Amino acid sequence: MQFLMEQLCRLIPLFIFVMIISQFWSGTINSLLNMWMPLLLAVALTTAHFGARTLYTSVRFRVPPAKLVTVMWPAMVLGLTTSSTCASFPKMISGLTDGLGVDEDQTSFGVPLGMILCKPSVIIMLVVLMLHCMQTYGLGADITWYVRMALICFLYSMVAPPVPGGMVVCIGLLFAKLGIPAEAIAMATAFNIIIDYVLTAYKSGNIMLEVFDTACVLGNVDRNKIDSVDRG
Repeated sequence: MQFLMEQLCRLIPLFIFVMIISQFWSGTINSLLNMWMPLLLAVALTTAHFGARTLYTSVRFRVPPAKLVTVMWPAMVLGLTTSSTCASFPKMISGLTDGLGVDEDQTSFGVPLGMILCKPSVIIMLVVLMLHCMQTYGLGADITWYVRMALICFLYSMVAPPVPGGMVVCIGLLFAKLGIPAEAIAMATAFNIIIDYVLTAYKSGNIMLEVFDTACVLGNVDRNKIDSVDRG
């Protein structure tokens, strides 16, 4: 089984390459040229959230930010290069157990659960995308629409599979629920494929922070392993 998973992970970059080329071939890349603002906004918001989240953990549990980043970095780089939390799963496990001293039983339970529930970066991306589409197509919106959008984005972020382009399967349903024209799906798909690399990197780090925080609260952390982490 482990051999099979390793082989599948090696195919992920090829899958991503094919997806991107297909977007160029279909001409949706032209639409992306008009989406530089929401792209930058989504990246800026996710970066700010991750920075604040890291600082919170550092201050609350008295762990230098440099040590946290050192431990999270391998998983985040793998997420950035593959756009898949499944690919970064082993690095998250080893980082938490070997680098931050989290109990193995809690790590083996917390990381898979976090891959389903811990998706703040995905929620931010969806909200930015929905607001951009609303503005682009001149849709009227009241407070009820915004509440529905926030709730639906939260719920759909949890059902997206943790693989490259996993959110694509939910975009069409989101548009239908919020009254966004189906013609925007191609543009949104290309948008998601590009930004998914950054979001996956932050998601991998956020999962590790959440599991570490919970372990600290429960007292399931070996502080000696934290102190031994080299800042690189």
